[in-house]
Amino acid sequence: MKKGFTLVELMAVVIILSVIAVVSFTSLTKSIKDAQIKEEKTFVTNVTNASSTYIETNLDDIDELKEVGGEYTFTLNDLILGDYLPSDISNPTDCDNENIQIKATKNSRKIIEYEVSCTNPVEVYGE
Repeated sequence: MKKGFTLVELMAVVIILSVIAVVSFTSLTKSIKDAQIKEEKTFVTNVTNASSTYIETNLDDIDELKEVGGEYTFTLNDLILGDYLPSDISNPTDCDNENIQIKATKNSRKIIEYEVSCTNPVEVYGE
């Protein structure tokens, strides 16, 4: 009597390992994407908070925000140069710091709202 595995047993093991690999890869990919989204949200929150401090500090000098509907636009570099954000801030977006624009708008309730956007995304080679 020969001892060993049959072809069917080996194929079953390979199939089981393949299923485990697919499930692991899918889970890992989802975890990485979720982490990237969370990092981008944290970045926008930090920029918005720094923007609020920047506006509050300079509000007397910003005539555009004195009226309801008024807008004032500045860049991420303005926040960095003014020491409202660290110069080594982690930017997880596809946009250079000088192209990240923050628009402050005073709404009808006289509350200043902030919108962070990219004016010129970095071109990714190969796309």
